[in-house]
Amino acid sequence: MKIAINTLAMKSTYHGMGRYLKNLLENLYLLDKENEYLLYVSKENKKLIESFFTPNTKAKEINIPTSLRILWEHTFLPLDLKKEKVDVYFGPSHILPIVKATKEVVTIHDMTWFSQANKHTKFKRLYFQNLVPISIKQADLVLADSEATKNDIIEITKVPPLKVEVAYLGVDDYFRKAPEKEIERVREKYHLHKPYIFDVGVIEPRKNILGLIEAYFKILKKDSQFPYDLAIAGGKGYGWNNEEIFTFVNSKKLDNRVLFLDAVPDEDLPPLLSGAALFVYPSFYEGFGLPILEAMKCGVPVVTSKISSLTEVGGEAAFYVDPNDVGSISQAIELVLKDKKKQREMVDKGFVQSGLFTWQKTAEKTLEAFSKIVNIKRKND
Repeated sequence: MKIAINTLAMKSTYHGMGRYLKNLLENLYLLDKENEYLLYVSKENKKLIESFFTPNTKAKEINIPTSLRILWEHTFLPLDLKKEKVDVYFGPSHILPIVKATKEVVTIHDMTWFSQANKHTKFKRLYFQNLVPISIKQADLVLADSEATKNDIIEITKVPPLKVEVAYLGVDDYFRKAPEKEIERVREKYHLHKPYIFDVGVIEPRKNILGLIEAYFKILKKDSQFPYDLAIAGGKGYGWNNEEIFTFVNSKKLDNRVLFLDAVPDEDLPPLLSGAALFVYPSFYEGFGLPILEAMKCGVPVVTSKISSLTEVGGEAAFYVDPNDVGSISQAIELVLKDKKKQREMVDKGFVQSGLFTWQKTAEKTLEAFSKIVNIKRKND
């Protein structure tokens, strides 16, 4: 079986798509020594994944401006799939070429362009609202990150339920409780001189960073001696529609208490999580919610939103809040930080919960999807 995968959406491993593709590919190669893989890569992202290429891997560099990538994916890519005689094309990032050249699998990570449309840029909203339903209906099989996302796909697009299967994401093996020496290193590097509450993610409206900061400010107004800073892995250049966040921080003179760490390299994230007193992730919507599992695996209690997939992924290990209620978030932060017994219970449950999700399982489910549709094709030939 010849499997083609488009990796061009992978810009780095700092965000969810990059983390997903890197770990999926690595585990597919560990699992599968028989099939042939054709990867469409850029010069930059090839460096992130080529270390685990197998002899059965062929990489084609597509070095075109981002503005032309969409045109290439819908015109030249189908032609190349035909030329390469590909058995399965895998679209790991929501979209398939509008011209179908072979059997297709697509992964849908979330349906926020419909449920959270006002929190996306106009271009992304229009592009994905039009192309995602087409891709879902055109695909031979759809993979969803969670049952919540699967339900959203079915409800919004009316696709037959049997066409959508869940392939949960996993947690990188390097997420674990870091030694004190590493924690001290990142504290010094990022000027974290006080105990800190931590959050990580793209600084954009759906992540509810403003709500988190407002909840934090509410605590400070009540208790000026509150000993915890708020550290957020992300910065002004790492997101969109986030001006209101930075305006609020400046207007409330929180620059010395709310710390934006910009894009954090992979080696720094586990010790940053390990050193946090609490991980707070009050997102309005998630297709999966990988950061809460990463925090749990590093031994940090987690406060997150009681919405979409987050309760599915967090299980009984997290403390849940209403993301639309700043008071709910602030109360949860105070409650957990004051209760050492509760923290220990949450950490213990978090280790168990995060252990349920592995990239090996993700790869197994994805490979199963490829095999399933090729077998269907052969039966129908």
